[in-house]
Amino acid sequence: MEVIPSFTVPNPNDISPSSQDQFNETFPMLMEILMKNASSGSKFATGNMNFTDSEKVYGLVQCTPNISNTDCRICLQGAMVELSECCGKKQGGRVLRPSCIAWFELSLFYDSSSIDTPYLTPFDPPLTPGFSPPEATRNKFILLPFVIVSISCFFGY
Repeated sequence: MEVIPSFTVPNPNDISPSSQDQFNETFPMLMEILMKNASSGSKFATGNMNFTDSEKVYGLVQCTPNISNTDCRICLQGAMVELSECCGKKQGGRVLRPSCIAWFELSLFYDSSSIDTPYLTPFDPPLTPGFSPPEATRNKFILLPFVIVSISCFFGY
């Protein structure tokens, strides 16, 4: 599992002072639920929670498929600490690590209707019996989708 380099990307807008206390109670609960879901096998989780009558916080966490569930949780726990430090008073933020990402916003930033399975899946078994690509090729297939998603998240917002 790799945790460096780590990049934080805060949303430039602050949460309104009148909503900050409710956000401070809700945000850690949401991220803990997402962390538990992602580190229990799927390596991916999304969700949302209301923190006022009219405001929700949306979250997404993801680990690379090549790390264990325990390493996924450890990576995401560190990302959550960074997320709280950089973005705890912001309307959103992202932490991008080589082995995991954590992201939250006050507006929906993912297509919830199309998220049934994680974007990242472990390398599929070879189609031809007895054929196995070289290890370096296998690693590229596993890490490439995560890198693409991470870069898209980093520059796409």
